[in-house]
Amino acid sequence: MSPALALLAIAVVVPTAMWLSLRVVPMSDLDVLPVRCRRRIRWWQLNARWLYVGCAVIAAAAALTHVST
Repeated sequence: MSPALALLAIAVVVPTAMWLSLRVVPMSDLDVLPVRCRRRIRWWQLNARWLYVGCAVIAAAAALTHVST
């Protein structure tokens, strides 16, 4: 497996897992979690777009690298 394909796979799996986990949070009872965890979840909900953008850039670069080789 080439490094570009491995990087592409990681760049697809990470935002997918983040998106799925952030979709489960509103259905969960967060009162049982410590305040620090709830703040971290809220921060990720507000700032996850930067992770998505970064992974999209990495995926595009890995795809271009793989295609050009």
